[in-house]
Amino acid sequence: MLRAPIARTLIVGTLFLSLWVFLAVSPASAASATTEATGTERLSLVIKGAVAKETTFSVADLKALGTRQIRVKIRDTKGDYQCAWELRGPSLRDVLTPANPTKTAEDGFNRTLDLLIAASGSAKKAAFSYGEIFLNSADDTFVVATDWQFILPHKHPALPAGVDGWQACSAKSPEFLQSCVSCHNGTPQPPISAPIGLVLASIADRNDSRLVQELKTLEVQQVGSFATPIAGKVEKETMWAETPALKALGSACKAFSGLLKDPALTNASFEDDSVGLGKGFHGRHKYDGIDLGQLLQKAIPTADPIRGFLVVTGADGYRSVFSGGELFLGTTPAQILLINQEDQKPLNKGQGRYKAFSRDDFFVDRCIRTVGELVWEELDRPAKQ
Repeated sequence: MLRAPIARTLIVGTLFLSLWVFLAVSPASAASATTEATGTERLSLVIKGAVAKETTFSVADLKALGTRQIRVKIRDTKGDYQCAWELRGPSLRDVLTPANPTKTAEDGFNRTLDLLIAASGSAKKAAFSYGEIFLNSADDTFVVATDWQFILPHKHPALPAGVDGWQACSAKSPEFLQSCVSCHNGTPQPPISAPIGLVLASIADRNDSRLVQELKTLEVQQVGSFATPIAGKVEKETMWAETPALKALGSACKAFSGLLKDPALTNASFEDDSVGLGKGFHGRHKYDGIDLGQLLQKAIPTADPIRGFLVVTGADGYRSVFSGGELFLGTTPAQILLINQEDQKPLNKGQGRYKAFSRDDFFVDRCIRTVGELVWEELDRPAKQ
């Protein structure tokens, strides 16, 4: 017969061992093991720069922000179609909102319309304007994906076990399938890889040029400093700029005045009920203008649509930023216009000769009256030697 102290010791030890075994095989531990296996525990996203609060999101944090679902077509390095993905995760707007993009330094303009978001992954950096994220009509235009699946035709053979259906975005992506086009043209193609890490994707662009895999940081940048400061007081009712000045920092740039008269430029017309964040309804107007993206391609042939952005300033110092994606990659034809007529009449003083306008914005706050200057710049442009 065991003595009481020894018995108590054995009982306590047995209970401790049982508890240890329970924890080792509990659902929480199993989930942790699954997370380790997929590599999601290593994924995080940092929001920094011109924000009220620098914020770091884990995958769980991102999923708690809500879920949007989009479809994107993926190309290979040569630009040829490879496959299609369905992605889900929070919208970029919902991801940025907790950090509260705001100006942290005085730059002569008190609105956030000229802020830029630089999205950085392991192999790519892409520029997005504040306006295309926060002023457009749809909340799911840009998504930070935490999960994905292949989009397959109904007659496609079953996928290998473990890669069918929805998958968590992983820190690693094994290559396991040939390109879809190999089934249709008989030509062997490079194998397809699943998304790697967190993925920032856009349905506003006509291709995947700004799709960023292994997304690590979103840096909000104040880029209004590239604009020339406005000297003296400006009478807004009578201001006028006959020909806007165009500058391309670090790039060759053709004379803007001659290009504005090029008959080959695409002219676009559209009608819109103008609604602003401040005054609300501004009335219904018909606009006629020039495709600003096409104009810039002629002026700056080397412009990078992924890293580039355009700072547009009115004669009164009012500013906005448009990304290269909006100017060159948008699904809307002539998405950013340089307007020269309103309601079939040339613009009056205080409005023109030109004003910039985004056709995809729900709110008209990025409309720049009396455009005086346009400055093209690119993220991480190499400094001159």
